[in-house]
Amino acid sequence: MAATFKSLYFGIVFSVFLISLALAQDENQFIYHGFKESKLHLDGLANILPNGLLLLTNSTEHKKGHAFYPSPIKFNTFTSTPFSFSTNFVFGMYYYGHGMAFVISPTLDFSQADDGPYFGLLNASNNGLPTNHIPAIELDTDQTFKFDDGSHVGIDVNSVIF
Repeated sequence: MAATFKSLYFGIVFSVFLISLALAQDENQFIYHGFKESKLHLDGLANILPNGLLLLTNSTEHKKGHAFYPSPIKFNTFTSTPFSFSTNFVFGMYYYGHGMAFVISPTLDFSQADDGPYFGLLNASNNGLPTNHIPAIELDTDQTFKFDDGSHVGIDVNSVIF
């Protein structure tokens, strides 16, 4: 029975784009105290509940959900000065799936991405390609033997293998 519930949640993928991110430049600062008025771009199973909580997935197998900040964040790439930002967030995971990832992405289209160990960001054919342009912080809650990893926090660049 426990194995059934475990496999049921393997497909749950949490992927959030810059939620509660407070960037160094004033025009990019934002704070959410609940998501009712956030106007986030949601896809997949993502949903804002009546109490303001953001639900990214449910117990449906092999599904994913994303929540994206509604406006592009401006990164000044024409300077040698390092760019920094900080974030604070509170989240909860029911049972566990593979975890969740905070990502900076040039696109909102993750229709070709796989759930599970790919966190709804990549798939087997594009994992590790330098053309992905995806840095992410992954909060991995499951062992993925083909990636030789276990539960960990990882910094991913264009790959889910940190």
